[in-house]
Amino acid sequence: MDVSYSLSNIAGFKSHLPVQKITLPLKYPSQNQEQNTNERFHALLAETGAIIDLSASQSYIDFVSWDLLADLKTITLSPINSSVKKLELPLQNIQVTLPHKIVSSKSVSITYQSDQSGNEDGYIIVDLVDENFLFVTLRFALSDFIVANNSSKFSLGNFDQWGHISVPYSFEMRSDPYLVKTVDPLKVIVSLKDGGFLIFKRSAILEDVEVGTFSEASSILPFTFLSGIFKKDPRQEVVLEGISSNTIVDVIQIDSNTIASLTVRKVLKLWSTDNLVPTSTPIELTEINDSSSWLTSVPAKYFQVISSKTGQSYLSLYYSTNSADNSKSRYVFKTWKIRKSDTIVELELLDHLTFQPELPNILLLSSSAQPSFQNTLWFIQDYQTQLSDDSIKFHILWKSNTSSVLVTLAINFQTGAIESKKWSHSQEGKTFEELGPYHDSEYYRNKILNSGRYNDLILQTSLDVFRSYKGLDSVDKKSFIRDSTEETIKLASNNDPYETKQNWYKLETLCAEFKKLGEEDLAISLTNQATLLTIQANGLGIFRPSHYFESFPYKKLDTPEGKLFNILNKLNNVLSTKTYHRILARIRSTTSLTLQDSNEWYEDFIGNKLSDEEAQNIVNELGNIEDAFGLLDTLIGSVDYVSIDDLGADKLTDSLDIPPAEKLNTVLTFKNIIASHESIVLNLFVLFLVCDSNDRILLLLNKIINKLNIYDIVRCIFDTSFKKQNKTSRIENENLNILENSLFWSGIVDNNPQLNYLIRGSRMNEACDYFIGTVLSSYKNFIVDVTLDLLNRDEGKFIKSTFFKMLNRSRNIDRFIIGLVYLINSDANEFFETFETYELFDIARENELKEKIYKSLANNETIKIFLDIVFSEDKNPVLKKADYFHALAELSKEQAARARRHSHSQNFELRAIEILKEIESPDEVVLSRVDSYYLNVFDFALNTSNYDAIYDALSNLSPNSSLYEYTDLFNRFINKLIANQSIYIIFPPHPNALYKKYFLLIDNILLNIANHELALSSSLKLYEYLYSWRLFGASNSLTSKDMADRRGAVESLYMFITRFKDERKNLIAYSATPTIEDVKQYKLKILELYMIILNCLKGFDNEEDQWIVKQKDAESLSIVKLEELKIEYFEWFRELEDDLRNEI
Repeated sequence: MDVSYSLSNIAGFKSHLPVQKITLPLKYPSQNQEQNTNERFHALLAETGAIIDLSASQSYIDFVSWDLLADLKTITLSPINSSVKKLELPLQNIQVTLPHKIVSSKSVSITYQSDQSGNEDGYIIVDLVDENFLFVTLRFALSDFIVANNSSKFSLGNFDQWGHISVPYSFEMRSDPYLVKTVDPLKVIVSLKDGGFLIFKRSAILEDVEVGTFSEASSILPFTFLSGIFKKDPRQEVVLEGISSNTIVDVIQIDSNTIASLTVRKVLKLWSTDNLVPTSTPIELTEINDSSSWLTSVPAKYFQVISSKTGQSYLSLYYSTNSADNSKSRYVFKTWKIRKSDTIVELELLDHLTFQPELPNILLLSSSAQPSFQNTLWFIQDYQTQLSDDSIKFHILWKSNTSSVLVTLAINFQTGAIESKKWSHSQEGKTFEELGPYHDSEYYRNKILNSGRYNDLILQTSLDVFRSYKGLDSVDKKSFIRDSTEETIKLASNNDPYETKQNWYKLETLCAEFKKLGEEDLAISLTNQATLLTIQANGLGIFRPSHYFESFPYKKLDTPEGKLFNILNKLNNVLSTKTYHRILARIRSTTSLTLQDSNEWYEDFIGNKLSDEEAQNIVNELGNIEDAFGLLDTLIGSVDYVSIDDLGADKLTDSLDIPPAEKLNTVLTFKNIIASHESIVLNLFVLFLVCDSNDRILLLLNKIINKLNIYDIVRCIFDTSFKKQNKTSRIENENLNILENSLFWSGIVDNNPQLNYLIRGSRMNEACDYFIGTVLSSYKNFIVDVTLDLLNRDEGKFIKSTFFKMLNRSRNIDRFIIGLVYLINSDANEFFETFETYELFDIARENELKEKIYKSLANNETIKIFLDIVFSEDKNPVLKKADYFHALAELSKEQAARARRHSHSQNFELRAIEILKEIESPDEVVLSRVDSYYLNVFDFALNTSNYDAIYDALSNLSPNSSLYEYTDLFNRFINKLIANQSIYIIFPPHPNALYKKYFLLIDNILLNIANHELALSSSLKLYEYLYSWRLFGASNSLTSKDMADRRGAVESLYMFITRFKDERKNLIAYSATPTIEDVKQYKLKILELYMIILNCLKGFDNEEDQWIVKQKDAESLSIVKLEELKIEYFEWFRELEDDLRNEI
């Protein structure tokens, strides 16, 4: 028998839906009772519950689960959809809080009633008796589970519309009720602890009831009964005194006026609900004096009625008994054919369908796997039956403490022969990834906060226990749970890295323990998709068909898989878990192995633990497996898994929403399958290291490395969740991650319609195969999809901090993504280093990625320029390459503006220019591009004051280009020099051939700037620059021998003198800080300028050359000779003397 079921546990499923809280119109006592952490946790676990199947009603809800908390006062109804609906409505829980406890966990019955009027889709009916013996009935329409649908309905003023409270029977005068069971909407059966048997009949759901008593005498159980009954759960307190041997423990409706009952003493009876008397002879299931005549457990149910396609009904029942066969359990299943006539209903025992199932631990030991526990005390918690044409299936839920095993027996209906046995993992399997405290802090932190394994109840309880142990105050319940968790670890660790890791590990261990307590299965239900649902103490369990990877360790020993697993198991016995972890850690830092590497790995990890003889025996055993390499290829996942090319476009484009339960199941299922696969391939990796190294083995080793590294990325994708389910929501940073908001859905499923289709059809194993074999094999596509999703949410920093460590920079697509993230994050240096390799250009132009990238990122103006150029249709390869670097230069502009650095933009543009210059005989288009790119270089260099680059750009730019005004470029350049006080750049000894060439242009620019400068002091400086330029701008040095235009130089100084004389009358009037001293300083400067002019003119040997030109008026010029200048000088000098005398 092979493992056929695997289990996914959804912790705290109820917390994934909003809650409509309801109270009753009764007085509620004050809550004064103090509880410790452990008591609070257990009080919030479910004591009992069930799943109501609504799939036959064709409703917008498939199931409603209900649970009663251990406080016996809180009932929660939760809608569950396991299939996609055409109208996926937002659903909510309904939580009823009672003022007083229910008598016991058996004193509540919750059922479904269809609405005969057609106004509603149906109702959920709650019937219960509380400890004050109030009979409470509540009625909830299925539409009440829709969020915000008439929430005012549940006001206490409207109670008569949805509830009814009465005291129909004086229980206190006779006996407490033991069982409350609604057999149809108008009939409620109540059994009493003293053996009494009542029926409450009502004309309508919310009307008073009439009480009837079934007539059957009772006798009191002997005290010895107490030692055998009700040992279900040490947490549950059960009052045993006075319980009758005739107390009825389960009831089921046979037809509209007949019910069947089972007593503690294992007596099966049929009763008329009309006449309230037995309708046939009681069926004694055991001998009266047999020591095993008392039931020894209280499961979810004993009875079930099933019907064939022809309408024939059967009653199934199980009960405890003795067993002479140690391999058999102490339970027996029997089936009766229900024979109906006009006047009577009879049961015909089908003896060939009577059987005793094997104990789960016997099944576990029959497997090649090593069971993780050896429980022998098993009891049946619940079961479901399915009837087909020729067989009947019994799905039996076994339980031992909090562990559960599902066993399905298919029995031939005609012969009673067991045709097949299928069973589940005893628990969710551990992998090498999970075992031991060998991970870093981030691993445990991620597992607690991001993996979706735990809910708030588990983590909050764990934090309270941990803080108490560390002597810290209780957690502030008002703060976000992430903040509380981070703060707790920080306070407990005192910034010690080792203590931090240990504390995260301890906290995660606590979470795992509390999670396990909440995984106790309470009841089971079938779905129509080959899965079974279980209601758990703190969540929902889903038994589903096992994937090949999950069932691999449980294959029969004589199969190729069983033989291979036996080999791997031997290696497990030789190597420690820590060794496997060290191997896995090195794999994560490796991209590929050589033959020499594989030999070194063997020596590092295995050589001293495995003898040569043992290694050779392992290799020989592997060689004896039939088609070993074919099996290994399948296990590594080197082949395509699923082909669904025959799907119609309408099915693939169907955008129906996937319900929350299905989303949670999908992610947990995929995680479990991938974890199983990781464990398999890691074991295979070790096995291949033991084998003799050759090219074939090396290929398999490298496939495993690639597979495991991709799985690391996938795990990160699963564990990345957003606050809401929309395309703009940011990463969750306050609460625990919610898996239905995982990046997996928006980044992968939404971009892969085939995968979406398989998930919507609940074809989980096929969906996972498609995900592994098709989606993940197209690495470029899926990594681009998730990256684009995050970039569009402005999560570039998250990508850098979380994904970069898992990306392989030797892969061009990974480098392309890294570069985009650096761009958006404004990491200029890293951006340049990443994109300076031209091969990335080819990645961006691949057709399968081109449309996807452009469609997603074109709205981002920062990236659009880059994409426009990269995706251009220019077929010239040289121009494409030049375009690539030009596009990167353009892309860097905004980044540079923010960082005030343009060097990378400039370097990209220079690279583009270099490529274009390699073209022989360039045409006008190429020359124009060169000019355009040099113009960009000029702009970049001007912004960074890179004067050498400016010189180079101006030297290579065409003065006659239509792209720009050459004069304007020089004008911007000279203004930049003046602003930076760097005018010396255009003078020798700096390279100045270009500036000499455009001497007059620069002269004109300086003159224009000086003439238009309003501030007198600044204009003086500018005229002095012009003076210097005219002296040395066209020279090769700054010596007196190389002076150029001496006359023009002194004319520039005379311009300032003229301007000052014209403006000095208004200088004080318009000065911001007018002082006589300022005017005096200018006068002294003018005197100095006269002296410079006179000395310069005297340097002309010919007296006819001793003159300058001045501006006579706005339209004419005039000549001023040396003698006239001397007169002006002396007049100015006397004016200064007069000013001095006046001061004295």
